Amino acid sequence: MQRMKKFIYCALIALIAVSCDQTEGPGGIDIPIVIPQTFYAQTPLPEPGSRAVSEIQLEGWEDDSVAVNTRTYAVVDPANASEYYQYWSEGDAISLFFTTQNLQYVMKSYKDGTQDIGKFELVGSATQGATLSTDYYYSVYPYKANTSISRRGVVTYDFPSTQHYSGDSYANGENGMIAIEPMEGTDSVLYFQNFCSYLQLRMATDEGQTKTVKKITLVANNTKDAMAGVGTIAIESEGSAPVVEMKRGATNQISLDCGSGVELSQDENNPTKFWFVLPGGFTFTEGFSITVVFSDYSYFKKSTTKKIGIERSHIKPMAPFKPEGIKPNGPIRYKYNSGSKEEPFPLKNTFYGVDGSQLDVIEQIYDEDTGEWIVLLSGTLKNIGDNSFEGPGPDIEYIKVDNDDESVIVNNFAFYNCTADNLIIQNNVDEINESAFTGSTIKDLNIYGDVTSIKNSAGTGSVIENINISGNVTAIEAKAFSGSEALAAINISGSVVTIDDEAFSGCKALQTINVGNIETIGYRAFYMCSNLTQVSVPGAKYIDMGAFRNCTSLETIELGTVVTIDDNAFMDCSSLTKVTISENCTLIGEGAFCNAINLQEVYCYAVYPPFIKTDNYNSSYAFDNVHDNICIYIPIGSEDYYLDGDYFVGQELEDSNIEAEVNWWYEEYYDILLEELQPVVEN
Repeated sequence: MQRMKKFIYCALIALIAVSCDQTEGPGGIDIPIVIPQTFYAQTPLPEPGSRAVSEIQLEGWEDDSVAVNTRTYAVVDPANASEYYQYWSEGDAISLFFTTQNLQYVMKSYKDGTQDIGKFELVGSATQGATLSTDYYYSVYPYKANTSISRRGVVTYDFPSTQHYSGDSYANGENGMIAIEPMEGTDSVLYFQNFCSYLQLRMATDEGQTKTVKKITLVANNTKDAMAGVGTIAIESEGSAPVVEMKRGATNQISLDCGSGVELSQDENNPTKFWFVLPGGFTFTEGFSITVVFSDYSYFKKSTTKKIGIERSHIKPMAPFKPEGIKPNGPIRYKYNSGSKEEPFPLKNTFYGVDGSQLDVIEQIYDEDTGEWIVLLSGTLKNIGDNSFEGPGPDIEYIKVDNDDESVIVNNFAFYNCTADNLIIQNNVDEINESAFTGSTIKDLNIYGDVTSIKNSAGTGSVIENINISGNVTAIEAKAFSGSEALAAINISGSVVTIDDEAFSGCKALQTINVGNIETIGYRAFYMCSNLTQVSVPGAKYIDMGAFRNCTSLETIELGTVVTIDDNAFMDCSSLTKVTISENCTLIGEGAFCNAINLQEVYCYAVYPPFIKTDNYNSSYAFDNVHDNICIYIPIGSEDYYLDGDYFVGQELEDSNIEAEVNWWYEEYYDILLEELQPVVEN
């Protein structure tokens, strides 16, 4: 096993203390806490046999110093290939704990004669925190705002779950170190010790074959082997080894982000190395698995079940291997509103294939060109399962499903509490099931294929504002979007077979409907859609009872192919001014336009008048309580049919009172009924 030595020789305090606050020390004695404003850093050459720790000098000056490196990296000692050294770089930051306050010092470089000198400057101001009850001051590299310390000297530190490729090394700021200094009798040197271990993967490809790695995910097979997230670091005394313990909630997974891509070596004797930084003294109790994703979004998986332990400050190099890519199916894509690269969304992994089996999320890759995250699945997606995109999580601009022409099913609660604004489904949809969008922030639903069925209560509890479907829809089932108070527009450019009972009932924000050719609009399908101003259902054949009742803002309707307008279909549509009725219409139900008090124009293209349905109790007729100056236009040559009470009323209604009432209505508008039907010209 190779021994890794970290040498970070840095810096002395060149300024006197800028504050000197009195606090109570471990023995109850007031001790001045010296908080320096600036450190000066130099990096001497490492000498053979040097300690496997790094140090910051707080006093004194070394004359044999050399220039500070401008970036942090691990460099192999030419005399000993197993030795690694790390150097300070511009922008490096450390935490200092003189009390429980986390003080940040950031390195800046400058010229001192012919030398490059590193200067650590205090960021912000120092305020007094709680006094430490130990005999030491503490320093932690790298600085993190959420790093904290207890009064007993136990440091809480966040081990990164996403790390970054940086050549033959770990990336700057990803190797954690800790140092302590006695409060009294100090030798003014902070000796840093690594509190991390290091796993090294080595890969190559065949000569002439190009493979570019985008991301590697390392997963401990035992979920209890936590290696990323919040942990604690304790160190008993100067010179003793730091001990790491991971807290509950830490994860067994680390991702290595390779940025725009790392091209693999084609020399198996000199493979490309990839580093993972792990908590010190880490053990894979049941081995681990890796998933390598390439720039063409193919992937490779490899695993071992062996128990593997890595000592603190040591590297564990794995045997070189040649990965072969497998092309995954999918993908699903999503993009954050911020447009910036962030952590991948915490998916629930409830995706299912064509045979009903659960698919694995192979990886989530950030596409630098589009700003999208790509979800790679182990098979062809068929079913987006329960809670697949459940929040909480970052705000998502859109989720896109493009499934290689395989139709999908959106299951119950598939997007429950999802934080996306827009859902785009490129392929066909077999079903959108109950409560699919409950609690989500999805405002725009866009489907570019056919939809077999939108199920009962699919939109219950959603805030969907716009529904756009480019293909055909077989059925929008009962109460599918009932009570969806944010829904403002429905646009289905293909045909719709059925909009079932109460499908959009109570959608008070709904303003426009364009559903192309349709056969049936069900019972109270748009009941009480009080903001609905425009209806375009040119292919509708049957409009059920109360379908548009109480749509008080509805002004005009085009019923180009309607056959039946059932009872109360447009009752109480008080803003309705104009109605166009199909030549195929054979029945207008009782009270169909009752209380449409502003209805002034009715264009009825039927040569033979539709049968007006009534009952024997003289309750409510089709055009009761409409505008006093209503004008009904009928086809040329149809006057006698429309004025023939028997023809108009229907032979089965023989009650003289009802017939008289109906005839009275026609006598009242006798002159109007004689007007010839002219082409409809909009004002």
